[in-house]
Amino acid sequence: MSYFPIQALSAYSLLKSPTTPKELVIKAKELGYQNIGLTDIDVMYGVVDFYNAAIAADMKPILGLTLKINGLVNQSTIGSIILIAKNSRGYQNLMKISSYKMTLANPADANFEVIENYLSDLIAISPVGGEIDQLLQQGQVTLAEQVAKQFKQLFDTESVYLGINLSQALTHRQYLQEFSVNVKIPLVVDEPVYYVAANDFFASKVLQAIDANIVLSNLGQARSEMGANYLKPVAKIELAYKQAGLEMVFENNTRLASQINVELNFKQPQLPVFSLPVGIQTQAYLAEISHKGLEKRGLTDEKYQKRLAHELTIINQLGFNDYFLIIWDVIKWAHQQGIQTGPGRGSAAGSLVAYALMITDVDPIKYDLLFERFLNPDRAQMPDIDLDLPDNRREEVLNYVHDKYGHTHVAQIITFGTLAAKQVIRDTGRVFGYTQPQLSQLAKALPNAPHITLKSVIEKSRSFQNIINDLPNGALLLNVAQQLEGLPRNYSTHAAGVVISQEPLTDIVAVQNGPDKRLMTQLPKNPVEALGLLKMDFLGLRNLTLLDTTLKLIHETSPKFDLSTIPFDDQETLTLFQNAKTNGIFQFESEGIKKVLRQLKPDSFEMIAAVNALFRPGPMENISRFVARKHGKEPITYPDPILQPILAPTFGIIVYQEQVMRVASVLAGFSLAQADMLRRAISKKDAQKINVLRQQFIQGAIKLGHAQAVAVTVYDYIEAFANYGFNRSHAIAYSKMAYQLAFLKVHFPREFFIALINANTGNIDKLGVYIQELRQVGITVVGPDINRSNHDFISADGAVRFGLSAIKGLRSDFINELLNERNAHGRFESLPNLISRLNDKWRNEKMFTILIKAGACDNLGYNRKELLQALNGILEAVGLSGSSMSLFATMAPKIAKLPDFKLSEKLAMEIETLGIYVSAHPVTQYRHLAKQINITAINQLQINAKVNLVILITKIHVIRTKTGKEMAFLTATDQTGELSITLFPQVYNQFKAQISLGKVYVLRGKVEQGREIQVIADYMKLASEVILKNDNNISEKPQGKWFLKLAKDKNRLKIENELRQILQANHGDNPVILVYEIDNRKILMSKEWWLKKNQQLMESLTSLLGQGNVIFKDN
Repeated sequence: MSYFPIQALSAYSLLKSPTTPKELVIKAKELGYQNIGLTDIDVMYGVVDFYNAAIAADMKPILGLTLKINGLVNQSTIGSIILIAKNSRGYQNLMKISSYKMTLANPADANFEVIENYLSDLIAISPVGGEIDQLLQQGQVTLAEQVAKQFKQLFDTESVYLGINLSQALTHRQYLQEFSVNVKIPLVVDEPVYYVAANDFFASKVLQAIDANIVLSNLGQARSEMGANYLKPVAKIELAYKQAGLEMVFENNTRLASQINVELNFKQPQLPVFSLPVGIQTQAYLAEISHKGLEKRGLTDEKYQKRLAHELTIINQLGFNDYFLIIWDVIKWAHQQGIQTGPGRGSAAGSLVAYALMITDVDPIKYDLLFERFLNPDRAQMPDIDLDLPDNRREEVLNYVHDKYGHTHVAQIITFGTLAAKQVIRDTGRVFGYTQPQLSQLAKALPNAPHITLKSVIEKSRSFQNIINDLPNGALLLNVAQQLEGLPRNYSTHAAGVVISQEPLTDIVAVQNGPDKRLMTQLPKNPVEALGLLKMDFLGLRNLTLLDTTLKLIHETSPKFDLSTIPFDDQETLTLFQNAKTNGIFQFESEGIKKVLRQLKPDSFEMIAAVNALFRPGPMENISRFVARKHGKEPITYPDPILQPILAPTFGIIVYQEQVMRVASVLAGFSLAQADMLRRAISKKDAQKINVLRQQFIQGAIKLGHAQAVAVTVYDYIEAFANYGFNRSHAIAYSKMAYQLAFLKVHFPREFFIALINANTGNIDKLGVYIQELRQVGITVVGPDINRSNHDFISADGAVRFGLSAIKGLRSDFINELLNERNAHGRFESLPNLISRLNDKWRNEKMFTILIKAGACDNLGYNRKELLQALNGILEAVGLSGSSMSLFATMAPKIAKLPDFKLSEKLAMEIETLGIYVSAHPVTQYRHLAKQINITAINQLQINAKVNLVILITKIHVIRTKTGKEMAFLTATDQTGELSITLFPQVYNQFKAQISLGKVYVLRGKVEQGREIQVIADYMKLASEVILKNDNNISEKPQGKWFLKLAKDKNRLKIENELRQILQANHGDNPVILVYEIDNRKILMSKEWWLKKNQQLMESLTSLLGQGNVIFKDN
């Protein structure tokens, strides 16, 4: 039968229905429907999913909209009207109407006057509860007739209907029948479908309660209620309406379906035409700027010209000239604005045209990258060039594209947040009335891993099951949460996707308001592309912002530094990768990839790219073999000697997809385009294509003179490994960015770390790690200062100074006012001066207490204890004296002289306000122990040595051995570095009662080389307890000061590194002052760099810095 429900909602009417478009179609098919419609409220989010599901089920898809709009008579009252597309033009009008509604600043302003130009080829149904129905119920027949008349004027007379259903009172139904005859508008069955089964009613109520943020009462009764708005069998509906004397109404629904035939136009993306002066062809212009780009890069020899001509020919044949020009134009504009762009992403790095146009920054010939991996002439598919931009400047580029192509032609792409496992448990639990602690307990019992499902957690987690069992209505909660899991909850903007259209977007896709006054498509990424829109990805990368910021800082002191000229065989940079010192380095920060770096010890850029490619799901399986072969622990073999040139760089292992293509080309004579088809077939496990291509491969190899057995062996080899191959173009491009960052980290550590820390100010864990690394390379970190600090971390006299924004609890508006006042009227002379110059609203102790505890007021002439003690009195005096400084002078309390806090107390304040230690490392409190028990610094450890350490424990990881005994791995630091410590079961059992995070210990053990240097401990004790037994050993008074002059020298970095090692190895109590010859600056080093005094040290320093550059002045 052709009957269909004229109102059917899906889960894309967000939080209104628990039914996906696909589930609606499946159930309709099961119940015998031939047609099925979708009329979500105001939006067309699910229309493509629904259409495809209906076509796949051999059903007619009916596309519509439940439009919430002000009435024709009651023009300030929102009601509903059902609109259904008759044909493709009607579907276009639906998109325009939905776009109109979803781009209104105020949805309550929706009215018929604006949409009347988009009502052709639409069926309009005034539903049960609609304006006409309500007016009739109120007895306002004349007004109802007026609305009916306007309806017939707005729409085609034959396309207007009035809804009726059996839930209405009999007298009202009879009234509707009379009215229908009088106004000549036929009735149709209006049985709304909000869920597919009657027992889905409770899930629907829970969804709506989530939306309304309310708690459901009487859950047991609510669960047992059956709903009326479900998808009923056709025969049941027909019988019911026949028995009610409404058989003709039922048949009207059938006739309605016969008027409808909509086909969506899925097609290759239609490129916007790139605007050029009259008479200039895109093909010629692209070729011209490509050749100029190669010349600019200094690449004019024949192999480059030949490759460029080959690529341009294919680009033109496939009709992609405009696409490349659009991308080129965006990149050119970005570069003109000084916006750093990435070296490339994905297979686009294999294009010489992209390289010539500065779209990418990887030479595809130098790195043997294949154009056909990017653009295959045998597979007419859109090229995909993604643009990486600094995340703090992405908006500028989006605005440029928006302004160039026009508001109605550019949109970002929608994406949907879903009711994933944690979210659906929290939301459902809240609706069930659970307390916040109960909700937190539930959420914490779920793993943080992505893509987990409640089903998998139930199967694996006994603790989660126990929590559910202990909750009131726990089983019901789990049941309904699983039913709702995965449904869309809200929409947001896709992280990167942007579409550009030659025609107005609403001819192709419905849109709505997006961020920053730009449009957003109502369809997600895949449907948007399927409908023929050009999608481009503009990705905001934090690491590009880091690179850009670092370069700006470098150019302040080294304006001629050019990143494009750095060598890619720099030994110090390679050593950084070999030692896995890759914190802050793009793609190389995880502990897993650091482990691979330590194992492989990459000694070239190629090896860095290989690590990047191998450290992926799938390719990871080859890591151990790759490492073994590199270090000569496993023989390197090839399926056939002919493959050696292709596979030798990766020790006989297929690491890259491009190697599969090369093998197919060399051994079987495949063109690179054919080889790409083989690669794709294998990676997609397309058995039909694989069988055909396998035979072609073997026959091609035989034609080239290879034995069949060799051909079969080689094919089986590449089929086995092709699944694990990674895109070489992507690996090279992203490894280039990683290498650039690593080079800057090694050669410009101050600038690199300032940029890195400022990018991670809110992350205390990372902040501590980065500052520790800074100190390890000899760069002093000084605390915040109200007269010297800026908002962010800055370079200050060779040190790095804390930014005010890194102080925990300090409000951003307070910081801004403080900085603005200082910039406008000069430094703050005292705490009263600071308080009096800021707005009255800050005259409470909170902000100023934080500043004092953080050390930001240390240079105002008083210590922290004195300032904290006097703070309330100063605040009161400033408040009472108003703006009168003379009055304040008489009222101001005297600041009493007090001894400052102990170092341990100051360090505790710094942890509280800054998250890290600034005044000193906690171990420096115990440095005098070095004279008594021969303490070794972490950076001075030697393999196999037995050592005593004074360390701060920062991490504790306890495990059980196979025999069930506990042992521990500690992470510890001193002022010179970080160290892993192992406590085997016997030792751990002896000392575990006293082991605690954040405490300082004296530890004894043996140095061993594992993945990295570690100490196997055999004894440890709290350093404070050691001191109690040795309290007669107090630190010595300074004997004098060291003055170390750093002369102008091209090897300055090397000299500074060696000086740092001497300072760390000879710690003492005598201050060290660095004097820079270049500008006569003097810098007092922090206490952790002070030195002892002896002749041997004098000789070592003189040997390094030169005669006359080392002076010790006695006190």
